[in-house]
Amino acid sequence: MNGVCNQPTSTADLAAPKRLAWLDIAKGIAIILVVTGHTISPLSPLITPIFMFHMPLFFILAGYTFKQKPFKTTVVESAKRLLIPYVLLFLVWQGVSFLKEPDPMAAETLLKYLSIFLFASGSPNDDMGLTAVGMSWFLVCLFMGRVLLSALLALFEKKAVPLPAQALVLAALCAVGIGIGNLRHLFLPLDLDIALVIVGFMWVGHLARKFDFMERWGNRWYVLAIALALFVAASSLSYLEFAMRQYGLAPLSILGAFSGTLLACWISTLIDRWSRLLKRFLAFMGRNSLMIYCFHAIDWLIPWSSLPGLQGVPLKGIVTSAVRVAHAALLTLLMKRI
Repeated sequence: MNGVCNQPTSTADLAAPKRLAWLDIAKGIAIILVVTGHTISPLSPLITPIFMFHMPLFFILAGYTFKQKPFKTTVVESAKRLLIPYVLLFLVWQGVSFLKEPDPMAAETLLKYLSIFLFASGSPNDDMGLTAVGMSWFLVCLFMGRVLLSALLALFEKKAVPLPAQALVLAALCAVGIGIGNLRHLFLPLDLDIALVIVGFMWVGHLARKFDFMERWGNRWYVLAIALALFVAASSLSYLEFAMRQYGLAPLSILGAFSGTLLACWISTLIDRWSRLLKRFLAFMGRNSLMIYCFHAIDWLIPWSSLPGLQGVPLKGIVTSAVRVAHAALLTLLMKRI
């Protein structure tokens, strides 16, 4: 992420500290919505709008903060940051069931768990005999997205590919990923079918940083009005969930994901300016969103729905979500102090 010169060379560099503040706030909002979406009833009217943008936001902002490095460096650094936590979460999620196998060391059993590990699917596929790895699918998918984005950016730069042609390439990859995962219901190893979709989100985020989209356009009322209309339309007519390979009306879902992300980022800029206390809390959640995500992945082992203190409370889903958020945040704070 370091350039040759220490002097800022663009408006993006000059505005970096402020932008990182709202970016962390946006990720903080999104990680809270991740927990909420996993806690409230699947029949809640909040589910569709939450899922429409909370995971896309992470991928878009991952592209926004992505700095091109040598390909090998990107792979190694991304593997350390994302694949090591994936391995640990895999051992937690699958370790108990593995030990309960009649013959854990049998070749058939080892191949079964190796397949689960390599596919890293967030949802089961009965036709392929795949078991879900749980929430850790996101870590593998983000790793693959970073690898693909690095390779594509290097190729585009080497071949001097113009932006319209780049957009066509990313759109084609997205269509292939949706066709494989959703239409054909074939899951590829390392979530590659999803990665083909999300790398487009990351590319758009990368361009947004390059062209200072938030500074130039993100606060204009007509841009926000269009974004709100698209988000409401997408949440009303479509559905998006990457882990399940559910893309709904794909073009509308994609527009809804971008629109929801833009609205969340705009709200984050307002919080950055007007609420110091909320800013500090959400920025902490955003800066540590990956660790909070991992703790949240583990807290699925806690029977939240049957805990005595959460029985009969008003708005049980929201209250339980708040408890789960606090639980993951406190564990994160504890871990950072160790």
